[in-house]
Amino acid sequence: MWPDVGPWRQVVVQFSYHEQQADGTFTHRAYLAEGPGDPREELALQLLDATAGAEKIVMYSHFRADQNQGAGRLASPPGGSA
Repeated sequence: MWPDVGPWRQVVVQFSYHEQQADGTFTHRAYLAEGPGDPREELALQLLDATAGAEKIVMYSHFRADQNQGAGRLASPPGGSA
């Protein structure tokens, strides 16, 4: 197990991000964890990089919203807020 994760807790291991460009086309970035290591920090860093230029981010799943809040807490500096 990884730090702060019990056997009952779900962990985000992937994301798929689509961004509409000015010409109407879409770009796509994705991350899928591989191997036995804790993917949370790498996933958070990849998601921050993928969405760096976004004006808005829209999510469509309550499950994903809950999981991404957890990823945000992981990416927050100590004493900061997500």
